Amino acid sequence: MHRIRVTLLAIWLPLLTIRADATEVRAVWIVRDQIKSRAGIRAVVAMMRDYGLTTAIVQVRGRADAYYRSRLVVPAPGIEADLDPLAEFLREARPHGIEVQAWVNVFLAADSSTREYAHPDHISATRPGWFLMDGEGRSMLRYSRAERRRAGVEGAFLDPALPVVRQYNLEIIREILDHYPVAGIHLDYIRYPTSRPGSRDFGVASALRSASVKEADRAASAEIRSRFVSRMVRDIHRLRNHYSVKLTAAVWPNRAKMKDEIFQNWPYWVEKGWIDHAYVMTYYNRKELFDSRMQELAQPRLERKMVIGVGLYLKPGPEMTWYQLQHARQRRMAGISYFDARFFLDPANRDLLQGHNFSEKFGLSLRPTGEKKETQD
Repeated sequence: MHRIRVTLLAIWLPLLTIRADATEVRAVWIVRDQIKSRAGIRAVVAMMRDYGLTTAIVQVRGRADAYYRSRLVVPAPGIEADLDPLAEFLREARPHGIEVQAWVNVFLAADSSTREYAHPDHISATRPGWFLMDGEGRSMLRYSRAERRRAGVEGAFLDPALPVVRQYNLEIIREILDHYPVAGIHLDYIRYPTSRPGSRDFGVASALRSASVKEADRAASAEIRSRFVSRMVRDIHRLRNHYSVKLTAAVWPNRAKMKDEIFQNWPYWVEKGWIDHAYVMTYYNRKELFDSRMQELAQPRLERKMVIGVGLYLKPGPEMTWYQLQHARQRRMAGISYFDARFFLDPANRDLLQGHNFSEKFGLSLRPTGEKKETQD
């Protein structure tokens, strides 16, 4: 009998170590096209309730536009008449106890859709000098879609080295916090575009000029650029302290890329206490790649502040999503976040969803926590 008890204890102890607690983050990123209509917002909130997700990362600034009422930036295109998407999301989420963080793209500010929108007051039209230049002195605004694809960049980025740009971002975040009772601000694209030595090394001249440095080797210029990004995070942290809200950030899991290509020293932000959680974008569908990235970040003090990001768009199998959730709990991380809500809402994924467990304590439930609601956009 004692042997049986010992055996049972050995089986159940690993399960007990992955139990969720009341503070666990169970989040989902909600891309801006999901909040353009009231029906879309209701569908997202219903989905979150069904799947036991408790934190909504709601994108309210995509390409220097606003999915809220703003005096500072242009309204986003395609929003339903008389709809304030952020205010409406807050109203729908509040009765269900869903925490809402306003997701802001910080430095990424324009792409091909911006040209198509062609709003005369968009920052790309009114402040073109605020955008990064490449190693040949060419503005990112002048890159074609094909050139951006070849360079591996998402669009045109504002220049983090310019004090006026950092002040502009502070004013945008202040406006949101002044007018909306969000639980936090979630920073995305809080970095440089992927930069490599040569013509695609973005922002070198500006960074050296702003730092009063005449010349520097690649390592030194990378460090200078990293400091300007960190200064932005520090300043936003100081601002949010006046509002008693959370500050979180979407970050890369690859230390070499952080240091040498995008200049995003987020472990330093965690160390300084500037961000409450780092949402680490571990968008992988292979365990070995996920494990290698986690090994790079295997420091208990850092892990306590990490939220594991799961890339559902890659369609990882149930075993993989459970593996990532289990890893976050075993390592006592802050929680897990899924990218993104569209995967849950797409009818084509309904069969795929049946095998996943997104939030249950022991992985025993293979279905949503409530019945699936039928919604219409």
